[in-house]
Amino acid sequence: MTITYTPGFREHDAGAYLASEKLDGYRARWNRGRLWLRSGASVEPPAEWLAQLPPVSLDGELWIGRGQFNALASAVRKKSCSLGWSRVRFMAFDMPDQPGPFHRRAAALAVLAKRHRNAVFDVVPQVRLQDIVQTKTIFRGIVAEGGEGLMLHRADALQPDRPGALVKMKPEHDAEGTVIEQIQGTGKHAGRLGALTVLLPSGKTFKLGTGFSDSDRLYPPRLGSVVTFTYNELTPAGIPRFAKFLRERPACTLPTAA
Repeated sequence: MTITYTPGFREHDAGAYLASEKLDGYRARWNRGRLWLRSGASVEPPAEWLAQLPPVSLDGELWIGRGQFNALASAVRKKSCSLGWSRVRFMAFDMPDQPGPFHRRAAALAVLAKRHRNAVFDVVPQVRLQDIVQTKTIFRGIVAEGGEGLMLHRADALQPDRPGALVKMKPEHDAEGTVIEQIQGTGKHAGRLGALTVLLPSGKTFKLGTGFSDSDRLYPPRLGSVVTFTYNELTPAGIPRFAKFLRERPACTLPTAA
């Protein structure tokens, strides 16, 4: 397993950050009566669910638990269905309207949680980092328990959207599979490779459509060839998530007898 970071992060700067677990949910904002996703789409939970959120502006994640993203997506689609939303929590990690740097906003959020924590509202714990050694130890522990990784929050960041204020720290695995189909591209990839259908050793198949160079798309891996790809994690069905093509395994040519 290798570790990937948001571009621009330098490991020797780890002590300037606080860390929290990267949750497998929907990034969401709450502001006194309105709940919406990062995409801007409004979310409509049951009124009794919304009533349990505190009356302050919050940035956080809609979350059920590790490995429960599909259940969360189903609940969000059902909108005002009380049964679907009964397991969903709003896990806050910032108070955008609170003045001051992130470490002060995180401290204010912790105080808020002591007064308002309930079955719907909670706060993502933050840990002040010392160095990259400690950071990687925390990271590996979370991944070993089934977590996605870490979010590193710049302690002195006045705005959460400032470049470098928020860093994703995720695991990246690599694996191999056999090409069983070449899918022609559309749009900007018309006339060349769009994706590959890859057969995994488990017998499952999936579409691999990112990570290809222009040359790869013009001269794609052959049917029957073995390709290496990277991915972040497996879905509950055993399919790689966020898979990217890495390379085609070179053909092994046996020497001929003299």
